[in-house]
Amino acid sequence: MVDGFYTPLGRPFVKEEQILPHKDRRNIVVEYKGGGYDGCFWEWNHFMYDAKGAFHVLLATGYKGITDKETAENMLNSTYDRARFKVTEWDISDWWTMLDFVDGMTASFAKIVDKAMRKQGIAKLWGTCRYCGGVKQVRYMSQENWTGDGHGIAYFAKDLYCSEHCFEKEYEDDHEN
Repeated sequence: MVDGFYTPLGRPFVKEEQILPHKDRRNIVVEYKGGGYDGCFWEWNHFMYDAKGAFHVLLATGYKGITDKETAENMLNSTYDRARFKVTEWDISDWWTMLDFVDGMTASFAKIVDKAMRKQGIAKLWGTCRYCGGVKQVRYMSQENWTGDGHGIAYFAKDLYCSEHCFEKEYEDDHEN
């Protein structure tokens, strides 16, 4: 814990002395508050260091989206920028951390990040079914429980389900009696 701050999933933020130098960053997905799109001020953006430490852009939007390694390194090495952009580093080589990462974001972003990773041949993400608790590759899961942001700008799926059956079953359970 650093000054009592926690990540959205209740995990303590990384202390500055625990921040790894670039040469030691492997299988790390970095999530940060990036730029948005037309009509949106910001949205979560992601970049990654793969198993060999190579830099990859997964999602970079708007004027704050990071598209190069130098800018990424500058942000990661600045305590001020880490706080300003709400940076969280996720070690996806650890199974439980990867599940926390996927389960902590909307289904729509999980699908976008997974697709970018697969397209670049980096990794495959796994997620947990909201209904049965089963674990499956994100690419084979369905997105359900679509919602808007309340302002008519964004429309996204909140949950991942391992199959249409699980979504239908949960719907039936919720509407019994």
